[in-house]
Amino acid sequence: MPGEDSNYSLQREGQPVTLGYSGSIWTDPGNPDVVRMALEADRIPPDLGIAAISQTIEYARASMAGASVLLPVAMDLTLQEQSGRESRLAGRFKDCHRYLAKVGELWVENAIGAPAAVTTAAVSQPKVFSEEAPPAAPAGERLPANISFETILDEPIDERVTRDGSKLSFRLSHDIKKGGKVIVPKDAVIAGHITRIIRQSFGVYSTVKGYYTVGMTLDTVDVGDRRFQVLANLETIGPPASTIGYLPYSRDPDRWGPYDDLKLFFVTPPPDPGESFMGILSEFLRLSSHIRMGWVSH
Repeated sequence: MPGEDSNYSLQREGQPVTLGYSGSIWTDPGNPDVVRMALEADRIPPDLGIAAISQTIEYARASMAGASVLLPVAMDLTLQEQSGRESRLAGRFKDCHRYLAKVGELWVENAIGAPAAVTTAAVSQPKVFSEEAPPAAPAGERLPANISFETILDEPIDERVTRDGSKLSFRLSHDIKKGGKVIVPKDAVIAGHITRIIRQSFGVYSTVKGYYTVGMTLDTVDVGDRRFQVLANLETIGPPASTIGYLPYSRDPDRWGPYDDLKLFFVTPPPDPGESFMGILSEFLRLSSHIRMGWVSH
């Protein structure tokens, strides 16, 4: 889009500067919906002191008044200055899952996955609700610390359906033992959940690449009539995620895998108590189930 026909602008000393831009539109195979739009500013005037500007907008379908509507769910903007300084802005709209729409003289309120309810009350502002709240703090005795164990993920992690608070189940591949005694048997299912999914981007070799930071935590495991609270740190990830993944807070010295030379480009937020992060270097977050994950309790 040439500058003379563009509406892409930024503020410089309080004055708007309009820039041209180029980019791409992404769709999934067999699906005509746009899932991502990626933009880069072109021909940035040198006196602005800016080397590059990139922006991505994510889209997904939501239910509005009984209809399926394509809406933006996330935005990431990266600005690189000529001095080498980089600024990033991320916006997430995926927690807004209830909408209001007017049908004739009636207001129709609808949440994703719920039937529409009709009310005659006039509403000046839409109400916003979280689709799924993270689970409450688990109760029960604590799994002993400093025990290594491996799990197999039962569900896929997919940005199209997985959200903050989405529940996960992890099946044990071996017995958990303490002092030669089995505490939790093989094939027991540990309940967990996604704490956050963050999409970011970084510039390298004049290109912009996307990556994801996926936060997760283990919660509880039931053994007969006993319930253990599970606090553990994610230490290893197996294939296929290991080929595109890294573990920023793991105690494993090879946590960065094939991306050790790029780790300075990745930004990871401080973890909440009990939270582990898995980084995925990919334009789309599409992880299948059956991923093996190694943990250490604490």
